[in-house]
Amino acid sequence: VTFARQGFETEALIKVGKDQNSKEILEFLRKEKVVPIPIFDKKRGTAYSVILISPDGERTILNYRGASRDLFLSEVPKKDFKVDCAYIVPGAIDVSVVTAIIKKLKRNGVLIAMNPSKHYIDLGVKKLKPIFDNLDVIILNRDEGAVLTGVKFEDEKGIFKKFDKLAHGLAVMTDGPKGVMVSDGKTIYRAGIYKEKRVADRTGAGDSFGSGFVAWLLSQVSGV
Repeated sequence: VTFARQGFETEALIKVGKDQNSKEILEFLRKEKVVPIPIFDKKRGTAYSVILISPDGERTILNYRGASRDLFLSEVPKKDFKVDCAYIVPGAIDVSVVTAIIKKLKRNGVLIAMNPSKHYIDLGVKKLKPIFDNLDVIILNRDEGAVLTGVKFEDEKGIFKKFDKLAHGLAVMTDGPKGVMVSDGKTIYRAGIYKEKRVADRTGAGDSFGSGFVAWLLSQVSGV
């Protein structure tokens, strides 16, 4: 939705169940001028979340992964993937499937960004290296950065130093109210956040930033 609202022709490859939730999701995407490429799971329902919000805007999210839990290479449409940019949020999809998709995208010279899920972060650096080596942008939050690098959460510089070495393109680490750090391997840039008058709900803030950041990068290349 972020990319579509920024004026880009956008498609979304998603796996959903054959239920009312998927109908509403597909309708919403089309309304937002996103072309959905749905893969339907005949056994599992569409993924959903229950979000419990505290008075300060922080939240606990209970997830049902459902149909989004896996994706098989045989289910991926036989498309040429000749696009300008791909933004990947892999959930619990098998690494081999995501790696195969990324290699195909890379051969076509596509700008590839990824926001790894907790499932992927928990796999560790060794298993993620074949993926990370082919990414142009990696976006993590500080909690994920600490887990991935094995550096204590309190050691911000230590986390980012190791994370920066893992990324062959741009390393991006968000840190809640403290803002974000971005490195191109030579220079580290830091940006804060707009002062909040009142926090209602921070759910999706990191996702909005990640997609917005990549949309801006793409605009610099495409001129949109």
